[in-house]
Amino acid sequence: MLTIFIRAIIIFLTVLVALRLMGKRQISEMQPFEFAITLIIADLACLPMQDVSIPLLYGLIGIFAIFFVQMVISHLNKKSMIMRGMVSAKANVIITPFGIDFQQLNNQGLTISDLEESMRISNCFSFADIEYGILETNGKMSFMQRPNTSPSLTLSFSLISVGKIDNYGLKYLKVTKESLFEILKSLDVELKNVLVLTLDNKGNVYYQEKFKQYIVTTINMEDYVE
Repeated sequence: MLTIFIRAIIIFLTVLVALRLMGKRQISEMQPFEFAITLIIADLACLPMQDVSIPLLYGLIGIFAIFFVQMVISHLNKKSMIMRGMVSAKANVIITPFGIDFQQLNNQGLTISDLEESMRISNCFSFADIEYGILETNGKMSFMQRPNTSPSLTLSFSLISVGKIDNYGLKYLKVTKESLFEILKSLDVELKNVLVLTLDNKGNVYYQEKFKQYIVTTINMEDYVE
């Protein structure tokens, strides 16, 4: 028991030193290779603690070997743009002044719901308010508001996402599916072609067809609400 206790303390201090030398980034701010290295170090640290037949030195050497690899990669990232692109990837523009880039949305494995969640976290509540939306290399979204515009004072709900009806948005705004199809008819668009359609309780509509520029318009909510 005492042996395991002492080994655990030594490994803990070793991992703590290694992680401190790697920097003070939080898990959510790590690049993919940094996160992978952290997981490997954690696994290497567990083995000597679980199995006393494994020499403690083996675990320590493994931890510092991975730490060395991390330092080398970080140095190469600073010196080479090619290396940086291979290891850390690049930021991707998901929302442009013309609307959501459907191709980039698919390439990055994102959904409209993912974008909306990131927007709300950033205090953005309508696609119409956003000039650019950028997926950073650490997986977070950054948004730039459209110039000379005031932020929306109401929350928009998605009614259509990539050609599919969002029942939650319909229920919250008290809009029936029949009314939604009437809205689509008035906009002269087909459900299957809609990338996103949002609506707020003031009747502000933001919609965009796949591979086309977004459009903002207004409807009379009394004509469509139950």
